[in-house]
Amino acid sequence: MLSLRILLVEDSFEHQQIFSDILTEHRPQVRVDVAYTGEEFVQLCKDPSIDCFLVDYNLPDGSAADLLARAGKLIGDRPVIIMSASDDQKIAIEAFRQGGWDFIPKDQAVEGDFLWQRVDAAIKRWRQGRDGTRKAQQAVKDLLHKSETDALTGLYNRHYFMRMLSYNSPLRGHTQSFGCIMLDLDHFKILNDTYGHPAGDRVLKSVAKIIQQQSGPGELAFRWGGEEFVIFRPAEDLSQVMLWAETLRKSIADAAMVRTGRTISFTASFGVVHRTAPRLGLEIIDLADQALYLAKKQGRNRVCTWDMVCVERRLTECDLMTQESPTARRARFLKSCARTLGRHQLEHLTEHCEQVSHIAGELATLLNMSPEQIHQVRAAGLFHDIGKSVVPEALIGKPDTLTESETRILGRHVEESGRIALRLGLDPASLQLVGLHHERFDAHHNGDLPLGARVLSAADAMAAMLSERAYRPTYTTEQMLRELVRNRGSQFDPLVVDAATSHADQLCAAA
Repeated sequence: MLSLRILLVEDSFEHQQIFSDILTEHRPQVRVDVAYTGEEFVQLCKDPSIDCFLVDYNLPDGSAADLLARAGKLIGDRPVIIMSASDDQKIAIEAFRQGGWDFIPKDQAVEGDFLWQRVDAAIKRWRQGRDGTRKAQQAVKDLLHKSETDALTGLYNRHYFMRMLSYNSPLRGHTQSFGCIMLDLDHFKILNDTYGHPAGDRVLKSVAKIIQQQSGPGELAFRWGGEEFVIFRPAEDLSQVMLWAETLRKSIADAAMVRTGRTISFTASFGVVHRTAPRLGLEIIDLADQALYLAKKQGRNRVCTWDMVCVERRLTECDLMTQESPTARRARFLKSCARTLGRHQLEHLTEHCEQVSHIAGELATLLNMSPEQIHQVRAAGLFHDIGKSVVPEALIGKPDTLTESETRILGRHVEESGRIALRLGLDPASLQLVGLHHERFDAHHNGDLPLGARVLSAADAMAAMLSERAYRPTYTTEQMLRELVRNRGSQFDPLVVDAATSHADQLCAAA
């Protein structure tokens, strides 16, 4: 196999033969290519596999000095040896001035191995310099990698993020939108104090490994500091980021390690933000950090979003309106959220809730419930879906069947509805109905499900069926009644279903 290539630039055929024979005799690893003119030389020197250039000083279309001036960038740092029939010192000086490595008079070049020795020496010197440069470049790369990588976990560190930020770099693989996930291990100081810092380090490495296992192309993971981690990943909408974060949260919560015969479990709290601009900025970290703080505040081992922080701020404003009724505070809250909520969120929080409240009130009246109970059912209907203000719009308006993970996230709106309704001053009896409105009738064989919750469940289903949804068209009255009857005794209380079917016209008019 050839290991060395030399380009000989010489317009004399006789000299080409002589110099080629000298260089290749007993050297099968050497190959000599020939150029007759300076123009051929310029074209051939583009070939990166050439190791050395042997150039006659005087060519038909210019001197070697002129050619080196033209082709210097193409030659790069490869050795160039100039030959001339003249031993004029001025020619040698000009050759060196233009980048030549060596100068050989032709009468000396034909003496024994003199030419080969000079060529071989130049190539060895070049290769040694090249290897040294490569080693130096690799050393710099290694040093840069170490400076930008967390030594314990192997993830990027904050320094790397700041360097990307300083260059206004787009996220790798992020062309349209992305999510930022910040997580913090819960009660990590207690873990360190209880099991020791080596155990804490093992937990950090374990979490980093889980993050790496669940990360894919285009994702960047950082150890932000201490027990905090930050991940950036491509995502079309908030629901995708939240789903990924939920999967990661569960993987961390399910992980455990054994230390001195004791099993150590650990959890993490998450803050999530979604943005459509594909460039980094410190503000995204601040938003994720605020969402993370909310997750800690709400009990840890959970995922909170920046949207939830915004809702929390509006609830804080409503906290000051203690003189207003819960219904008035609800209206104030919805008005303040109107600009940030999506179309499907708004429909569920306003039209749907008002429809459920009305139908539930009518059903409660038909069932001869007390005025106080009717009031509670109506109030619960207004608040039962208010938790969807913190559920991603993309999930509420998804036209396809929800996955199991998506269903779990959507199901969080029941808990959130109760929490928000409490902040808005809803009474305890109505709050209980809000928390139970998704309970199935057949899941409570001991009869502990309040009648108001059974009424609210049926009213919620009726209002949903009589409205258009992203995943299906509006039901007719007949279709709605058939669905109620089909689930009589399972999902719905037979007493409530019978009242609904007996007074369908009245209830549909109310809807």
